[in-house]
Amino acid sequence: MGINRMDGKATMENIPSDVDRSMYSCVRYQFTLDAPFEIGQQCCGVMKKRPAHKYCKETGRMPITAQMASESRLRTQQWLRNGCNGFDLKYPISNPMSFWFDSDVLAYLKMNDIQPCEVYGKIVTEDELSGQMNFDDVFGSGVFDLERTCLHTTGCDRTGCFACGFGLHRETTKGTSRIQNIIDYSNPKLADWILRGGHFRDSDGMWEPYRGLGYCFIMEWMNKHGNMHYWYPNRDYYLSQLPDECWEYLK
Repeated sequence: MGINRMDGKATMENIPSDVDRSMYSCVRYQFTLDAPFEIGQQCCGVMKKRPAHKYCKETGRMPITAQMASESRLRTQQWLRNGCNGFDLKYPISNPMSFWFDSDVLAYLKMNDIQPCEVYGKIVTEDELSGQMNFDDVFGSGVFDLERTCLHTTGCDRTGCFACGFGLHRETTKGTSRIQNIIDYSNPKLADWILRGGHFRDSDGMWEPYRGLGYCFIMEWMNKHGNMHYWYPNRDYYLSQLPDECWEYLK
């Protein structure tokens, strides 16, 4: 929907008052048509879907995944259309956890004393996370949330592709971006590789990865021309490393 929540409030800075404001409206991102870099979702097909489909074709084996309908609108629609087992699809697939929610996963791990990957941190109750009492503390365990207390993770809520730029503008507070999470839980050198580098290619003048993915310039351009409010760590350092020609686009 293009809602920015960096300041704690819902704003729609790029959407004029006289245009469609529905959740399907992409007018807020119209400015990206003039971006000096390419934007697309093809990486998902190249790096995930194509190899998986090739493997299925070569081996005759079909996938079983842990994807859940609650994770996206598209997955909800697919589950409503095909159920947990899409045996008649072009690419058959079984998703036995489609009807689960994040709370179900955390409750299962907690009840069976299973520790998640360290990037997620520890599984704690809502009051342990916030330090405040909730209704369940007052009225007794098991009254709310289908006889379960609300559970959260102290680290990441979810991971996904480490360098994906989609959704970065929805990360709410400084210090909690996925790039900061890479520094905190994984590999600071990887975060540096995402932010540094990049150059304008000779053929058409478009910005592209070179000795790094060059996200610093991309996020600065998005902030300047789209009020996107991207945040990333060590900003002053990476700005100082940008090639001089970048500043023509950031005036």
